[in-house]
Amino acid sequence: MKGRPLSACEKRRQLRGKISKARTDSKNKVENKFSTGNVRQAREGLNTRMSRASKKADTPVNTSESFLNELNTFYCRFDTVDDRTECHSICKHLHPEQSITIKEEDVAASLHRLKPNKSTGPDGLKAHLLKNCAAQ
Repeated sequence: MKGRPLSACEKRRQLRGKISKARTDSKNKVENKFSTGNVRQAREGLNTRMSRASKKADTPVNTSESFLNELNTFYCRFDTVDDRTECHSICKHLHPEQSITIKEEDVAASLHRLKPNKSTGPDGLKAHLLKNCAAQ
């Protein structure tokens, strides 16, 4: 006895039921792994449920001596010429030496313009401290 064919609504209902059951089973597996203390596998299960890609295995490193020597030869070819004097002369030409004069009044004026509610700079000194010490 064949029975009647399933309608589209019945097929959708069955599919939703199977998806719901699969989700519940997956959730229970992850919860079981957490409760048994297997955190690594639980995390992997969560990542699978959230469709996150798993980490791929690292590619093996070629440590043969011939390969390492070939790399060394490749990178050392750039260091065959000492061009420090040429670089120094080019830099001097581009940026001729200029004397920089900083006046005490300029520093004091800059320190007084600091806003005390701003965050500290790389030195970690707060602006209100610099403002208070500007006169010294």
